Parts: sequence; C-alpha cells; structure tokens
Amino acid sequence: MIDTKVIGRDEYWFLISVAWLFSWHHFTSGGPPPGPIDNYSFLQKDGKPKEKMKRGTHYRGVNNSVWNYFVNIYGGGPICVRNKIDLYDPDPRNT
Repeated sequence: MIDTKVIGRDEYWFLISVAWLFSWHHFTSGGPPPGPIDNYSFLQKDGKPKEKMKRGTHYRGVNNSVWNYFVNIYGGGPICVRNKIDLYDPDPRNT
C-alpha cells in the first residue's frame, strides 16, 4: 500500500536489491523471513556501484516510506539514494 511509482519533487528514490525483494515476496507467500537488506549485490564495499548492474534485474527503486518500513523491520543496507531510478546517477546528497 505504501509503494508508489512516482515520488514528490523534493523526494528521492531508494535503490534496493531485487534479490532481496524476491526473498521478501517469498516470505509474504509463506517462506522464511528474508533477513537484512543486502544492497552489496549491486554496490561495492565502498558504496560505489558495481559495473553493469541493470535496473529491474539487480536493483529497483522504492520510495522513502517503503525503504524505512523495510529497514525498520529487517535492517541492513547500505542506503543508496538517487534522484531517479538509475544506479549510475550521482547520489543527490553528495552534489
């Protein structure tokens, strides 16, 4: 219910691992809990993007409410924030 396809003007996308989302969806269908969010599937240890990661295959964007919901329940990270759902777009907090 809190997931959206559009964000407000002064809001950001929070990129999240598709693999983790699949494990969460499996959990909501009766499977085991997903464990902490693991965005290292598309990020290097220093937080920079890995090469050749694809939207929808390796990551997707969620709004702030969804990100906070997941992090408050499952923990994990690291956080990856963008103006648009593009891993290679600069982090707006660093510009």
